[in-house]
Amino acid sequence: MNRHERRKAAAQGKPTPRPEMGAQKRRVREAWERFEKALLPPDCSDVQRQETRRAFYAGAFVVLDVMAEAMSDDDEMTAGDEQVMIDLALEREEYLANLRLGRA
Repeated sequence: MNRHERRKAAAQGKPTPRPEMGAQKRRVREAWERFEKALLPPDCSDVQRQETRRAFYAGAFVVLDVMAEAMSDDDEMTAGDEQVMIDLALEREEYLANLRLGRA
């Protein structure tokens, strides 16, 4: 299965781990746990924790969808794929700058 087929299957909710990759790593869960520990107050309500977690996961997965839709079907990284990554990085920096200024 090539990269395009794996992305398409993943977008349809069909996990397609590559055999050579080994055990699945829960990267978003690990990122959530770091985020939760660093930013949520220990005494926040269960509702706040749940709603924050839902928003966190939704944001993480929408970025995955954006990347899957925008990137090429080639097995190798293309100039267009690189531009997608650059665009996302620039958008992140713009958001963080606005956040620091209280505009986000």
